[in-house]
Amino acid sequence: MKSPNGNSYDERLLRLEEEVRQIKERLQSVQEAKLWWKNIIGSHKDDPVFDEILELGRRIRNRERLPLGGRKTRAKKRGQRMAQA
Repeated sequence: MKSPNGNSYDERLLRLEEEVRQIKERLQSVQEAKLWWKNIIGSHKDDPVFDEILELGRRIRNRERLPLGGRKTRAKKRGQRMAQA
């Protein structure tokens, strides 16, 4: 049986099925790209250099925190002076 545009319904159905398959493939790759971080989980396990990087970052953050009295630390003040310059 022919459709109004001259193609058979079977041909149209096959074409639609192929398009749906392609769309599903694209969606799958997009979903995988959204979860990129899962690919690197554990990649730095037992890496002493990465452990040192984490420790240095922790020290920097601790140094820049406001003390209990609410006054800014020297590092924060220095950073503000540099930003104003």
